[in-house]
Amino acid sequence: MWSDQPFTSMMRIAMPPPVAVGSATDLYSLSGTIEHARLSWTYRAGLVVVAIAMLILPLLYVGLIGAAGAAVWWHLTENTWIADAGSFGIWRLIAYLGPAIAGFVLVFFMIKPVLARPARQVDPIPIHPDAEPDLVEFVTRICEEVHAPVPSRIQVDCKINASASFSSMPALLRPRFVLTIGLPLAAGLTVRQLGGILAHEFGHFAQGGGMRLTYLIRSINAWFGRVVGERDQWDDKLERWIKDSDGRIAIILAMAQVSIWCSRLVLHGLMLIGHGISCFMTRQMEFDADSHEIELVGTATFVETFARLRELNVGAQVGYAALKEGWVRRTLPSDLPAFLLDRCARMPQELATRVREIPDAKTALFDTHPADVDRVRAAEQANASGVLEGGGAPATMLFRDFDALSAAATRHHYEHELRLSLESATLVDTDVAVAAGLVRQKGYEAARTFFGEHVSLLRPVPSRLPGLESLTATELIDKLLEARRAMSADATCLEPYRKFEEFDQKLTLAQAAQLLLESGFSTVPAADFGLPEGTRAGADETEGFAITQLRSLEPAVQRLDDIAATRLACALALLDHSVLDLEADSRAELRRQVARLSPSLVAFADAWPHVHQIERLLLAGGLVRANLERSPNPDATSVKVTAIVDRIRVLLGRVRTAIGDAEGPDDGPGGPRRLVTLLALESTLDTELKAPNAVRAAASLRMDVIGRLCAVALQVEAAVDRGRT
Repeated sequence: MWSDQPFTSMMRIAMPPPVAVGSATDLYSLSGTIEHARLSWTYRAGLVVVAIAMLILPLLYVGLIGAAGAAVWWHLTENTWIADAGSFGIWRLIAYLGPAIAGFVLVFFMIKPVLARPARQVDPIPIHPDAEPDLVEFVTRICEEVHAPVPSRIQVDCKINASASFSSMPALLRPRFVLTIGLPLAAGLTVRQLGGILAHEFGHFAQGGGMRLTYLIRSINAWFGRVVGERDQWDDKLERWIKDSDGRIAIILAMAQVSIWCSRLVLHGLMLIGHGISCFMTRQMEFDADSHEIELVGTATFVETFARLRELNVGAQVGYAALKEGWVRRTLPSDLPAFLLDRCARMPQELATRVREIPDAKTALFDTHPADVDRVRAAEQANASGVLEGGGAPATMLFRDFDALSAAATRHHYEHELRLSLESATLVDTDVAVAAGLVRQKGYEAARTFFGEHVSLLRPVPSRLPGLESLTATELIDKLLEARRAMSADATCLEPYRKFEEFDQKLTLAQAAQLLLESGFSTVPAADFGLPEGTRAGADETEGFAITQLRSLEPAVQRLDDIAATRLACALALLDHSVLDLEADSRAELRRQVARLSPSLVAFADAWPHVHQIERLLLAGGLVRANLERSPNPDATSVKVTAIVDRIRVLLGRVRTAIGDAEGPDDGPGGPRRLVTLLALESTLDTELKAPNAVRAAASLRMDVIGRLCAVALQVEAAVDRGRT
């Protein structure tokens, strides 16, 4: 998750009053009714058997808790001879009370998951029936068609999904459920396609008693999935007690910790059993729900909707990557559904064609949903035309004020789903956010065109070289063309770059292994760290070898750096001369861009060795922390983690010093913003949170600056080429 801090406001977002518009009923019509196919007795019997089996699993776990408690009581009452026999020394007391204390701790930690409640989630934005009568009518008519109860509440969010779920546990007796519609889904589908998806969701609730059993099965599966890996403050307290206690007490608590690990292993096994038992039935339920969708909208629309959903999901992945880039600059689109839909529309045609093809993956034993190819095959066998006619208009037509609803849902999504603090961010018009993303994308493409493989992200990229100011325009052009020819020469000259990156990675892994071995581990997996053997000697040998190779490659790599830097610097310096085949206004605009971007690139060039070292330490520190529980010497491991954090804090200070007061590549709403602000390095406190964010932000901003400068340089080179012809 990428965030600054949790946003805890529980404020309800008030929706705007309804706007009077014409009815949307002319968007679609229903030419018949869906046959309500009764579930076979074998299907119902299977549901009952699965539900009973799922109920047995938690009861079995409760039985294990009782058995653990009984074992503790038996030990306390039957093994009193341990304390009575002979002298009553401290070790005899530990032998008697130790298992009992460990047992009590085990029972507590086994009971804790049973009583654990899920974290409170903020509900999505509710839709008032009077605000969206056309949507409510559409939903109601589909419910009537599939013989499902009408939802008691409709709500919207920014996910590419629609779901129908029970509103609460008592709903098992009186079914009341909630419909959640993802607005990006509505923005990207037609009325007909959205109607089919809703019919599928309602189909799960059209099974009478089956839907209650389904809810029970899903709830137990969800409970197992939530508590198996759940850790809370009690787990952390136990670790601290073990670390801080007297050695004899620590032995008892360590016994308890091993027992807890075993109990969680049992719980994990029960979860897998429950998942395996229920998978077949949940797949059958998906086929049953698909049949409702197919009967409503027909086979062709069902298949088309599947392809469209794959497009929207891929577009969303691209959109969220762009969203992260925007968050680095603290600017976010004010209408996330529109932003994601735009990214989907800009998908390259070749990729869109591949995405729309039905994946050939087969349904696996533990899949909760059938594979797409199996679902499409079932739809084609049904060969239905559907009872819903029309519906080719965008599904947004079902909403009275879709834009206002999207804006409210977008803010809600940022604050409560992504947990972003919007106090430090600016919500910009979606067109502005899209344009900024396109500028960054063009910059990345320009960098690839300019450098090709003639660059390494591990190395600083300067844009100014000493002595260029004294060169004439002709001399600058000659040096530029010479550097360009050198960069276009035999590709084998680039081998030092790739070797440099290879040995840098080898050095990083060797140093990570060293830190683990210094943290109390006697060995590490040699293959995972690229070592001849997983010992300290093997790590030291690999580190020494990698350092030697990097030093030997440095002259060749530096020569390549100099060639690329010369080409870029000469191109940018030519903007100060009037010999270019450029209009005066264009040249002035390019000079303005260079003046704004160059200080950022210079600052990053100075800071980059420290940023790269932080990257290495973050990798190593993550490995050490991940293995903390397995460490044979937790104290030494904790000390090493602290030392890594301290070292990162020092390096962050050096990064802050290197970038100084340099301004970022773009202004914020209040004017210029400093790089130190964009990297959130006004202070180096909270190092463990700030360091990863600062590294990601630095990499993003640096690449943006390089790309935009390369775009300028390519325009200069094009002008030079025009002047030579």
